[in-house]
Amino acid sequence: MAISLNAEQERIVKEELSSGQYTSAEEVISQALSALREQVRNNVSMPKEERKRAVKSMLEFAEKNRTRLHDISIKDLLHEGHRL
Repeated sequence: MAISLNAEQERIVKEELSSGQYTSAEEVISQALSALREQVRNNVSMPKEERKRAVKSMLEFAEKNRTRLHDISIKDLLHEGHRL
């Protein structure tokens, strides 16, 4: 799986890394995916197309960078992507 981040997304990941709160891009992405999943579970209003783009972007990033998603499985993300 390959993920391409746009310039803004890369900037966000780098900012989070430089804050010292995270030790790797994988950790930043894992946290972002956890937040996305929580939003979806809580039915936080996020437009459907935006959720699709977010899931697709995170999946592509995980694949490109061979990222471990810790407590989130690729299978769950794929299922989430198909639900959207």
